[in-house]
Amino acid sequence: MTTSECLRRPFGGGCLALRRANSLSVANCLQSVYTGFRTPQENTFPKSAMKKFIVLYHAPKSMMKQASKATPEEVQKSMEGWMKWAAKCGDQLVDMGAPLSGGQHLAPGGTSKNSRKSVTGYSVLQAKSMAGAKRLLKTHPHLKWDASCSIEVHEVMPMPGS
Repeated sequence: MTTSECLRRPFGGGCLALRRANSLSVANCLQSVYTGFRTPQENTFPKSAMKKFIVLYHAPKSMMKQASKATPEEVQKSMEGWMKWAAKCGDQLVDMGAPLSGGQHLAPGGTSKNSRKSVTGYSVLQAKSMAGAKRLLKTHPHLKWDASCSIEVHEVMPMPGS
């Protein structure tokens, strides 16, 4: 089983399949979750091979309210664009992600309040550079939904000492 095949499985199934295919212990499997489902052999690839990017989708609350009232046919039509984009990304789309809502801003003192950010979903990509990630996102259907929609992309940095 390849890492790409494991990444397409739900969390537990991907880890179990990765363990079976590569004879990993539970500890090594859990470590593989934190290293992006890489086997010990794959962790020897040069760090410059592929980088991970967190993609955040932004849309105003009014658009999300409108989307919540969509008919099943409208939802299916909307998802067609996402599926075409996902197919175009191929293995560079690590996690299609999911919608997000109800974000909370947590303060050091323990207080929390509703987030003012309009984060409505996320995805995870892999690319050789930020420019490569931006190329993948240039034709993303989220940007065509409404002029007020936007995408934010962040490079996942290695943990210090790793």
